[in-house]
Amino acid sequence: MQLICQLPSHAGGLQALPSQARGAALGAATVALASESEGFSRNPALLGTSKGTRLTLGAGLMVPEYRFAGITPSEAETKSKPVFLFPPSFALSFRINEEIGLGLSAGAPFLTRSEWDPAWVGRQLSTYCEHRTGALTPAIAFSPVRGLSLGVSIPLMLTKHVMTSWLFDPGPVASAGQAYQRNVQGESGVELGFQAGVLLEEGSWTVGGAYTVGTSVTISDAEASLNTTAQQPLRESYSGRQASISMNLPAELAIGATINPVPALLLTTEFDLVMWSSADRIEYDIPGTPDGYVIPQNWDNSYRIAFGVEYRLSALDLRTGFSYDVSPVPDATVHPAFADADRYGYSVGLGYRVGPGLVFDFGIAGSAFKDRRVDASALTITDEATGEPSQPFNGTYRTAGTNIVLSVSYLWR
Repeated sequence: MQLICQLPSHAGGLQALPSQARGAALGAATVALASESEGFSRNPALLGTSKGTRLTLGAGLMVPEYRFAGITPSEAETKSKPVFLFPPSFALSFRINEEIGLGLSAGAPFLTRSEWDPAWVGRQLSTYCEHRTGALTPAIAFSPVRGLSLGVSIPLMLTKHVMTSWLFDPGPVASAGQAYQRNVQGESGVELGFQAGVLLEEGSWTVGGAYTVGTSVTISDAEASLNTTAQQPLRESYSGRQASISMNLPAELAIGATINPVPALLLTTEFDLVMWSSADRIEYDIPGTPDGYVIPQNWDNSYRIAFGVEYRLSALDLRTGFSYDVSPVPDATVHPAFADADRYGYSVGLGYRVGPGLVFDFGIAGSAFKDRRVDASALTITDEATGEPSQPFNGTYRTAGTNIVLSVSYLWR
């Protein structure tokens, strides 16, 4: 379901960058990093290259920023409120023997939030949007022959989703009307995913790939509320009313390669195909009321290309990365809660080996989104000044974001 507000993201929509600092600094080109066993949430076959027992703890800071200029023909610009997200991560991997590696990781593969002023021009579409999908992922890898690793994982996912917007009922006079704040929020039960991966190693190069199955998310025990400041409201206010939210999360195919042209230099690349075409709608159902609604998506499949470079000194690793993401969101369904656009990603970072087994990593990534001008939006609102309905929400979206990640790893051999 590609939804949400734009963070520095992965292949469009609400996918977050890797929560390990090394991968973030390398442009998220990690699916074939044989020495990146803590990144097995992207490719479980990486566990086949693990050495000893490795524990990695990470913490990130995500700072998205959204702007909207419109509604056309107006060029007045509105900026979203500051948002700071702090996704943690955990990864533990170890080898049972030469053939089998096991791992357990925790993180937030889908994460985003946006917040706008309650009185802004697009409040009938969204004033607050938050989506968090946390995953606890057990994984196993098997190496049947030297140089080949096969892996599978079963993510246990829990989703929280919140959407706040406003209803507007025109009154009997064109200039009169009433506004109602509508909120729908809830948490899903545990959803099971599936991922399979492969890794080939030969001399100075590796080739790897992973396929992640798409999932449907249904929050059947969500709650809805409706409030207004009108002294004689036309609608009945309520709180804690039974509601449901449904959406789809996409399947993904990732393919990558690495090469060490010299021992101190690592080059890595990755291509991701994300099947966002399964994201056709987000549905909010509030039984017994006329207040349920659907956000149309009709997204396209999207892709991402990434490159990374790492140079190893005696105790210090220097890293940089570049990526290009194609947005899956068509012009007709660009939404202020997930105002996606094509973007370039830039990243730098370093790793410092403190002593035997102990490594500190740092990565910072920025996203340069293209301006997104929408002239034929399928999203409409009611003009609150005149009461005129079905006004197309046309205008220009401008998005930016920064992601900072710190990780510490310890390896017991």
